[in-house]
Amino acid sequence: ASELETIKGYFWANVDVGSTGAVVAAPSHSHPDYFYHWMRDGAISVNVASEVLGNKTVMQDYVNWVMQKAQTASDPNEIDVRGEPKFYMSGNVYDKPWGRPQNDGPALRAIAMINYANYLIANGQMDKVKDNLYSTDGGKPGIKFDLEYVSHHWSDSSFCLWEEINGDHFFTKMVQRKALIMGAALATKLSDPGAATYYTQQAK
Repeated sequence: ASELETIKGYFWANVDVGSTGAVVAAPSHSHPDYFYHWMRDGAISVNVASEVLGNKTVMQDYVNWVMQKAQTASDPNEIDVRGEPKFYMSGNVYDKPWGRPQNDGPALRAIAMINYANYLIANGQMDKVKDNLYSTDGGKPGIKFDLEYVSHHWSDSSFCLWEEINGDHFFTKMVQRKALIMGAALATKLSDPGAATYYTQQAK
C-alpha cells in the first residue's frame, strides 16, 4: 500500500490533467516550454490514472477531449490529425516544425480508451460504449477512428518516441499490434465482425 501511495504522489505531482481532459507534460512555459499535450505521454499517463489509480473521472474527461477536440481538430500541417504528436492545451494542433507523423500516438490512445470501454462493459454500460466511444462507422470520433488509422498505417514509417528519427521503430510497432489485438476483441464484443477480422489480420 505504501508503494502505491508513493506512485500516486509522484503521478499527481508530475501530471496535471486539466479540467478540459488534456494532459499537460509539465507546467513549465519556458526553459523548457513543455506546456503541451503529447499524444503518447497523455495516453500513457491517463491509462495509469484509470487502470492503476482507479480515477475514471480523469479518463472520461480525457475521452471527451480526444473525441471533441484532438480527433476533430483542423490540421495546419496538412497531415492526418491522428498522426500529430503534440497539441496545445486548447486542443489545437501544434503548428510549428516538429517530427511528424508519430504513429504510436493513436495506438496508445486506442489502448487507453479500449481499457476504459472494457471497464464500462464489465459494469453494465455497454450502451454507453456503443453510443459514445465506439461507432461502427470508423469515420466518426472515438476508438474505431484511431483503430482504422492504426490498421491502415502500421506499415508506414513515422518518427520515433524520441521524436528524432523517421523510420520503423520497435516501440511503435508493438503498441500498434497491441491496439489491433485489443481492438479486434472489442469489435467482437460490440458485434462488429468485419472490423474484428481486419484488425486481427493486420496484427498478424
